[in-house]
Amino acid sequence: MKFNQLAIFAALITGILFVASCTPDEPKAETGTVTLEFEHIFDGDAFALGNDYTTSNGDIITPSTFRYYVSNIVLSNDDGSSTYEVPNSYSIVDIDVEESLELDITDVPNGEYSKVNFILGVDSTANVSGAQEGALDQANGLFWSWNNGYIFLKLEGRTSNSTDITYHIGGFRWNANNIKTIEASVPTGSMINVNGSESTVHYMVDVAEFFKNPVDFDVEATPNVVMPNANSVIISENYADMHMIHHVHNE
Repeated sequence: MKFNQLAIFAALITGILFVASCTPDEPKAETGTVTLEFEHIFDGDAFALGNDYTTSNGDIITPSTFRYYVSNIVLSNDDGSSTYEVPNSYSIVDIDVEESLELDITDVPNGEYSKVNFILGVDSTANVSGAQEGALDQANGLFWSWNNGYIFLKLEGRTSNSTDITYHIGGFRWNANNIKTIEASVPTGSMINVNGSESTVHYMVDVAEFFKNPVDFDVEATPNVVMPNANSVIISENYADMHMIHHVHNE
């Protein structure tokens, strides 16, 4: 009798183990998260509000405000087999707001990505769409009420000669189209690997480029640019190469 009970018990255990071994693994998540992380520098030195920096033209500036829009983010790879356009991607990067220096992109389809494109500014459609919410709320201080359009990038401060500087760069019409698409590839040998996981794309943002390449901008001669014009175009052409992907970290 005891033998039969032991046999039955052993058979039950074997069955349980068999069923457990046949249970399928948990399905792998089909999407992951990519975080864009921005580290700001000025000609190799850390960039912070209140510090003094010398431009390529020899002007010494002390910034008090530096903020800009990142919008219309697109992840892709070289052969086009993986492309993801992030919906409704409008964010403000503000050097004075630490949490704004990391932009989390959720629900990114699994795949390998080697490029990140985004608009430094706000696309023309959003510019003419009236009152909006979130990052595009006019209360964020990056909107020209008189011009019905967004300020793409704002840099304010003073020079060593106590001259106030105010650069509000925006506009997308005619000869003053300052919308810039920033295209950056990951370093050779690395990829953004999204596999139901998290990846971080670390940018180095050289604010010194605001004042140089292709034009060494004379701050003392033109301390204020607050509307779309020829000077705003010069500045936007300068800062178009401000962002570079330094490295990628995949978890």
